[in-house]
Amino acid sequence: MKFFKSIVLNLVCLSFFATPTYANIKTIPKSINEINKNIEVKLEAAKYNIDVNKNPLDDINIDKLNILVNFNDLKLQNKAYRKDKTIMFPLKELASEFNFKVSWNNDLKKVEVTKDDFYSNLEAYVNKYTLKATHEEVLSLVCYPETIDGVMYAPLEFFTQILDLKYEVSRNNTILFYDIKTN
Repeated sequence: MKFFKSIVLNLVCLSFFATPTYANIKTIPKSINEINKNIEVKLEAAKYNIDVNKNPLDDINIDKLNILVNFNDLKLQNKAYRKDKTIMFPLKELASEFNFKVSWNNDLKKVEVTKDDFYSNLEAYVNKYTLKATHEEVLSLVCYPETIDGVMYAPLEFFTQILDLKYEVSRNNTILFYDIKTN
């Protein structure tokens, strides 16, 4: 397996460095460790019949949805559901699996999500997501978060674009969430 990973890593690096100079600067990987971790995730995903080149969210049967977090089953107490063109997930349940702290700020009347130097806040039924790292950004996504029976739900894009989680969708009704950041 290590030999195979080494070959794949060399091919990825070779194809990367052979890319013409006009290539988009955003395609440059952050580190060799990130490339290696991404390859490991894709190899592991293959074991679960997860197609990493296609995201067929429209084919997901929400009633039979399976969720994996770093290849471990996650049984949500509050079920995910469809809204518009996305899937809504219970914010605290999913974010806490990646060590994000989710709390209510009574002064702001918003939910705050924090981890190390990361900070974001969101408000139910308002499509403005505040993100503070080195400066404050206000982003809007495909839809707003909402609260149902006291539980805040956020769209899939909040987890991928704001929390910077990665995901893959399988043909067997499974969504894999993972974080490729390396220590």
